Amino acid sequence: MKRKQQIFWAALLSLCVGNSGLFAQTFTANTATKKDKVMVDMPITVSGLSKIDTFNFGLESICFEVAANMNQSSFSLVAPDGTEAQLFSEVYRNYSFEVDNYGGYYCLTQNSTKPIQLYNTPDPNTQSYRPNMQTGSLNNGQSPNGIWHFRITNPVLSDVSLINLKNVTLAFGTKPFKYTPLKTSTLPILKINTNNSVIINDSKINANLSIIYNGVGKINTITDDAKYYQGSIGIEHRGNRSLLFGQRPFSIETKNATGASLDTSLFGMPSENDWILLANYGDHSFVRNPLVHKLYEEMGRYAPRIILVEVVLNGTYHGVYAFCEKIKRDKGRVDIAKLKPTDISGNEVTGGFLLKSEFDIIAANPIYTSTKKQLNSCSHILNIPLPIYYEYPKLSDLKPEQLSYIQNYLKDFEAALFGTNFKDPINGYRKYIGMETFIDYFLMTEVSGNKDGFRRSFYMHKDKDNIDGTFKKLKAGPVWDYDVSQVNFIGIDASPNPEAGFYHHECSPAATNVQYWYMRLLEDPAFANEVKCRYVELRKTILSEANITAKIDSFVTIVAKSAPLHYATWSVEGRWPILYSENGNGNDRIWGFEEEIRRLKLWHKNRLAWLDANMPGTAIGCADPLSTNAIEKTNELSAYPIPFDDKLSISLKNSDFTAAFITLTDQKGRVLYTEQTNESLKTSTYTIENLSNLSKGIYFLQIIKDNTINTLKVVK
Repeated sequence: MKRKQQIFWAALLSLCVGNSGLFAQTFTANTATKKDKVMVDMPITVSGLSKIDTFNFGLESICFEVAANMNQSSFSLVAPDGTEAQLFSEVYRNYSFEVDNYGGYYCLTQNSTKPIQLYNTPDPNTQSYRPNMQTGSLNNGQSPNGIWHFRITNPVLSDVSLINLKNVTLAFGTKPFKYTPLKTSTLPILKINTNNSVIINDSKINANLSIIYNGVGKINTITDDAKYYQGSIGIEHRGNRSLLFGQRPFSIETKNATGASLDTSLFGMPSENDWILLANYGDHSFVRNPLVHKLYEEMGRYAPRIILVEVVLNGTYHGVYAFCEKIKRDKGRVDIAKLKPTDISGNEVTGGFLLKSEFDIIAANPIYTSTKKQLNSCSHILNIPLPIYYEYPKLSDLKPEQLSYIQNYLKDFEAALFGTNFKDPINGYRKYIGMETFIDYFLMTEVSGNKDGFRRSFYMHKDKDNIDGTFKKLKAGPVWDYDVSQVNFIGIDASPNPEAGFYHHECSPAATNVQYWYMRLLEDPAFANEVKCRYVELRKTILSEANITAKIDSFVTIVAKSAPLHYATWSVEGRWPILYSENGNGNDRIWGFEEEIRRLKLWHKNRLAWLDANMPGTAIGCADPLSTNAIEKTNELSAYPIPFDDKLSISLKNSDFTAAFITLTDQKGRVLYTEQTNESLKTSTYTIENLSNLSKGIYFLQIIKDNTINTLKVVK
């Protein structure tokens, strides 16, 4: 009965395909080639046709039968001239990537309105579907005669050779798939030509890059001479789960005529040869990554520089991308020392490490796995240890001594962090990490509501120690991978509600497999207070609603005219990510660019308001106190001995140390000791221990109690 239904719908489709009369012809194949575990290819021979176009005669439907699970794969059609159009991808049952058996008979046509994409349950026996991309790019004036390839790929998760593909039929007629090409843009236009070679994952192929860019705000026309840049490149697919999506990201290496790496400055960025094209397939605002990178840069941290561009690949428009710097060790990027093969001992082995934590990365051999597993006292938190990988250079280039050093460093840091004396300002966790960087990374992740924060693409780096032997500590950053931030996902572990909670917090609805480091750090009131102080400072300027809104508007001005064609090329309906709806269930997620921006701004406004009320810490001891009524005194605080050695005793003339906040800073304002005393401490004298590691010099002691600030300069 099922086969009869398939024949009926195929016959009905041939009528709908257009009264194509004598011109209509179909070509069918049944033998697939299993190239490897990540590709299945069905060659279809076409003959006896004239050239195809989008107006008179061309490809008008694609039908096929799958006898097994489609299993999160990507389906595409490749024409004889090498032009490839993606048909659909990323078919799951829900956001947990559970997969139903979607085997059945499918037809893709120009006039179908329903996408065969993410979160839709395909019903191939009752209707046809529309393709994902502009399939009309295949009707480009070429001769259709030759070998076409119906291709299934899955470079990440599954063995697609298990998919049983058959009855692939291409129909050509007088109602061909349409195509809207890119003609002009105020964004730079990147034209990439692979010369009929197929771009793959983890291995660059040779290609040519031409950039049409006439200057900021000026019109760039697809037919303009590429005076800005022309040259050879290596190009490959990049990413992890993003490889399953329609618009795929790329890694690019600029090369000279001989094929060697060529450092060059593009769009005012420092000269280098490694670049990334980030796809905006999941970010319909185009601004989430650029916004975070710009804010982080304004906070005084390095973030990969980004410029929005439009990409034409092998003559086919592929939409708006973010062209940006690849994260790597370089003077203009992550500025740390180069770790040479001979650096295996002493001071030389202590730096040049660029690390990345990924809780679910598809890779082997992490250099270190956190000794602290994720807590599972909440139902949606999995008890999974967090692996840490060496990002640059390759793990294979690390010498045993270098690998041992960074492994031991991370081990010692975690031992201090989870030890009983972890709050000790000298020998606790502060000995190992750059506090300011870990605080800024925390704030950027929480302000943006990054679902992947602290667990995916969490970069860290360590430079070589100083020649005198003093530490260069492990630093957090740079920021990366903010596609599913700023309310760009919904599910059990992410919420449209800006009051959903903290992404570091174990039982927050926002948290899944979060890294436990920050949960432990925030058990130290001193760390929480430093977080609050930094947040209060940034809210006045960089993290103000006005600044964030202005940044969004500046990107919108640049990209607004490019949004319609990008939306037409990569339909936003029925695919990842499921964006939040007004009623919170994710179902009314089809809206235009202007509405996307409105919701983004509204979410930021509400998120900041919630963080203002809930940010950890007390903001006691900030350099710029919250209270304008705070009284500063210098004559009621005394300390001895002066100069001090390993201990410093302090006393208050007319008060005690009940619930007092004590800080000791150096002349650069760096906090070296901080503690909040308990409410039962009634003594008027207090002793700070374990100061023997401090260098000789001038320090500043500050006591805050009952809205009164007492400060004193002390000498060691």
